[in-house]
Amino acid sequence: MKFLVGKRVKMMFLTGLATISIMMLGACANDGVPNGEVNNSENSQEHEHENRPDNSQENKDPGDPNEISLMHIHGLGYSEHGEQILVPSHMGLTVYSNGKWMAPTGELHDFMGFATVDDGFYSSGHPPDGSTLENPLGLVVSRDEGRSLEFLDLYGESDFHGLTAGYKTHAIYVVNTAVNSRMKSKGLFYTLDEAKTWAQSEMNGISLAPSTMAAHPTNDAIVAVGNQQGTYLSTDYGNHFAAILEGTQATALFYQYNGDLLIGGVRQDAPVLLRFHTESKQTEEIKIPLLEQDAIQYISQNPVESDELVFTTFAKDIYLTKDNGRTWVKIADKGICLDGGK
Repeated sequence: MKFLVGKRVKMMFLTGLATISIMMLGACANDGVPNGEVNNSENSQEHEHENRPDNSQENKDPGDPNEISLMHIHGLGYSEHGEQILVPSHMGLTVYSNGKWMAPTGELHDFMGFATVDDGFYSSGHPPDGSTLENPLGLVVSRDEGRSLEFLDLYGESDFHGLTAGYKTHAIYVVNTAVNSRMKSKGLFYTLDEAKTWAQSEMNGISLAPSTMAAHPTNDAIVAVGNQQGTYLSTDYGNHFAAILEGTQATALFYQYNGDLLIGGVRQDAPVLLRFHTESKQTEEIKIPLLEQDAIQYISQNPVESDELVFTTFAKDIYLTKDNGRTWVKIADKGICLDGGK
């Protein structure tokens, strides 16, 4: 399979008036396009050491010193006890808690491939400009909401923009886009022991590269991926995939903690949020606010309050529901963080 990570997929609405540039697996933006790309090369890791982020402008607005903004959004998740929403961006973790936003503190890493688990998060990315850390970060884990990092593998060598992890299992799946010292080819790899060993998935049954993926919370062999054609499920560590939803372009996937799969995507030229019920194999649509010329980019669920969901869009809007989608509150507008939604 030829992986297209770092290439833009142009999704044209039939009206001919709207174009959404959806980045495969959340590549970083330098060009002002929502969720843009570090460079246009398929092998983005070849230029990783040139990609330290310029963090001087994010979270700053000369017109309002108290305003918190997000230049880019690189993932989404909740803290262990569900008290905080974590939004990794070009400049560390921005936090939303009790209806208020808090600007990042500490060393402001450019986290990529962000995946929360039951005791922290796994990620990749780049250190900030001026840091003494090597660039890129490789695979890292934090168990204190980003205040400190443990470097698990490929430190100073690789950057994984495509990364997912099982919430309870801690099985980690990554899309590797360039040969490195541990992975001798491109493709989907997984580890069950925090990068002590890696195995490559065969990825049979998929004709297009994945643009999003999600690992099952309690079964380390199950992983879902999505692309322009639909959503696909593997029960054997990514070796064989079967379609569970076709005809809907998948832009975001998230496994709920009961094993059902949330699917953000585009169907009949309109953004949708769907829930795939694992046992019944039925798909349910969740009502979302009107998204004009936009689509869902990341989804997450509160690990304690199961009716609380949050999603981000490619235009950097963020919506929160406390009642499983019956009502939504907008907590970020075009990257400007909005207090409220307690």
